[in-house]
Amino acid sequence: MFTDGEENRGTGLRHTRKKIKIYLKTLGVLFRSLMEKESLPRRWRVLVAGCERMELRGELRAARLSRKSAGEQFALPDTLSNCAG
Repeated sequence: MFTDGEENRGTGLRHTRKKIKIYLKTLGVLFRSLMEKESLPRRWRVLVAGCERMELRGELRAARLSRKSAGEQFALPDTLSNCAG
């Protein structure tokens, strides 16, 4: 059985994951300065935590994509292979 907090956290994680997938399919990459232009329902650190979980599952990759932007940057594996070749 879940406590209310655990169930809400699981729902929040699924929602964050879904948002990340939408952003990546739309924009191709995620990094803070790019996301500042979007009206975010969640804070950047929440998106980063979700991206890190997704990276551990192999769903996306952390990479250095833009030299102009410092900090974490994430992309789908297909996006990175298209950029490389």
